Amino acid sequence: MNLTVWADNVTAIKFYENQGFKILKQINIDFHYLMPHHGGMKLMQCMLTE
Repeated sequence: MNLTVWADNVTAIKFYENQGFKILKQINIDFHYLMPHHGGMKLMQCMLTE
C-alpha cells in the first residue's frame, strides 16, 4: 500500500511509521498559496501480508 503525506506533517508521518510504513522518496513540490505546505511530500509504502 502506498500513500503520500505532506513533508511538514510530522504527526502523520510518525503515525504512518508506527503502522509499518517506510519513506520511499521525497517529492519536491513548489510552494503555492493554495497548498500552504513546505518541504514537498513524502511517498510512503507498507507491505501488506495475508
